[in-house]
Amino acid sequence: MTKYTLLISFILTALISNSLFAQTNEDFETGAVGWTNSGSASTGAFVRGNPDGTTYQLENDHTPGAGVNAFFTAFNPGGLGADDVDGGTATTTSPIYNVTSASNLSIWYYFGQRDNNDDNGDFFRLEYSTNGGGSYTTLVFIGDDTSNPVWTEATVFIPAGSNVRIRVSAADGPGAGDIIEAGIDDLTIS
Repeated sequence: MTKYTLLISFILTALISNSLFAQTNEDFETGAVGWTNSGSASTGAFVRGNPDGTTYQLENDHTPGAGVNAFFTAFNPGGLGADDVDGGTATTTSPIYNVTSASNLSIWYYFGQRDNNDDNGDFFRLEYSTNGGGSYTTLVFIGDDTSNPVWTEATVFIPAGSNVRIRVSAADGPGAGDIIEAGIDDLTIS
């Protein structure tokens, strides 16, 4: 190799390394900095931690290896239905992630619902915004259907110059007795 080939190789390696450092990687192991809760639900606000695990709330997070924490709809220390989403919508919204180069957004989610076709107010919605929350596009929507929770990946292309914000909602409509659980983990923009 000539010294010019080595120089070009060094520059390309530096550029690739810098783009790797610029990516967003949120696994919720150390916190959920900048995420805010809102909505009308009486129980089931999103929390960060190691889920209790019930039939409709996964016990384990998605992060491979030693990870245990996720961001999900409340602990259930009293068992199934103790603090699931009740009486409205539990919503959480991310901080703004500034995306300088064209990227892919990946986020893992689960939704668990016991009762179906009894309340069209029951749903799960995962949305993203590329303009800082000015408007949102639905990435995943699951209506009033029985849903056994399983970690599932949702992905979308994000243009350069975007100000990405994620919004996740799980809702329990006015029908009585529904079990509604949801969670997210391992958000990356790379």
